[in-house]
Amino acid sequence: MGFGEKLAKLANSTGIVSIEMEEEKVEVKQPVQAKPSQVVVNPLISPTPTYQAQSYQAPSYQPTTLDEKFVKFIEAKKPNGLGYFDFQKMKTAMSVIPDMGTKYIASFASLQMQGLTKEDLIQNSMDVIAVIDNETNSFNALFDKQSSTTLGSLNKEIADMGSNLEKLRNQMAELEINLEAKKQSLKETSDKLEVKRTEFLNNSNLMKAQVQTEISNIHNFIK
Repeated sequence: MGFGEKLAKLANSTGIVSIEMEEEKVEVKQPVQAKPSQVVVNPLISPTPTYQAQSYQAPSYQPTTLDEKFVKFIEAKKPNGLGYFDFQKMKTAMSVIPDMGTKYIASFASLQMQGLTKEDLIQNSMDVIAVIDNETNSFNALFDKQSSTTLGSLNKEIADMGSNLEKLRNQMAELEINLEAKKQSLKETSDKLEVKRTEFLNNSNLMKAQVQTEISNIHNFIK
């Protein structure tokens, strides 16, 4: 695997950001953040999860060919003079030659007529690697910054949701305690009221019977 292909793999392996070449500008696209599901809790019902987590498979990127847009992006930053990219284009123009060695010799011979030497070609190719290294460092710095911002935001949302969920759990536990206390108070109050009603009715019946007895005695003893 060539150095450029390795870099393409590095730039795309995460699946989070990608490089878009437009003239000489690198744009890092951030992923669309998934909107967190809203959790609804009924304080009278034991909390049971209603959200079923979906299985997630991390994306992978294994390019089989070098991205042409990336090649053009690096070419736009190439060192001055004949060199690596001119040699590559010449080899493409001579793709009809089946033998690799012959193709290399013929391609170099065509550029040699324009003043390119073997040493110049090698040096220019090394300069291209230096450009790739420089762009890789810039990309990694921007990638780390964007990742820190994006992942930091998601982590904060997760932490806030966890904190809110803990508060809801505490509130639910407190409501359950209060509910049991109210049930106990209801029973005690109901029992007390029933005692008072029974006491009143008993006294009412006893006094009524007493008054009826007195009426009977009055009729019997007073003439």
